[in-house]
Amino acid sequence: MKRTILLGCASIVLASATSGNAQTLWRKTKHGMSLEQVKRVVPGAVTPAEPEQFNDGTKELLRLEDIEIVHRRFRVLFYFKNGKLDQVTLNLKKPEGFDDLLHVFDSLTEVLRSKYGKEIKRDIHRGDISSAGQMNTAEATWLQGQTNINLYSISFGPTSELNVNYQVRLAKEAEKL
Repeated sequence: MKRTILLGCASIVLASATSGNAQTLWRKTKHGMSLEQVKRVVPGAVTPAEPEQFNDGTKELLRLEDIEIVHRRFRVLFYFKNGKLDQVTLNLKKPEGFDDLLHVFDSLTEVLRSKYGKEIKRDIHRGDISSAGQMNTAEATWLQGQTNINLYSISFGPTSELNVNYQVRLAKEAEKL
């Protein structure tokens, strides 16, 4: 009887340790999934013609070209490292001026709050105007389990961008402490 209880407890501990390694990123994707596993849970995801790559070797291997969120069009980029899903980024397809981006930022913040609760960080900064233009940023961060959700917008002169990133970066660093 004791042995059965111990085996049951060990199974629960192992299951929770395994699920900790498979943190949900975006929708049904989980950190560490293979390319084929992501394809199965994200219908319509395709290999990008010009994939993005980070300096650490993390590379975009799948992309969902068009999804509507808060009445705007986004592309979804799936980044893999060593053959495993490492990060998912939603990227606004048609960046706008900072005031318009801020409206999208606020709408996304409301939606993310409804899903993950109040953000742990929120900062909006309007920079000084220089001859090169004005740099403005807006950022909000959530932590769901070990998944970091970061909403980030930047505008510098005529160039602007808005992303939502799903990753486990901070959780990986916290494990070192």
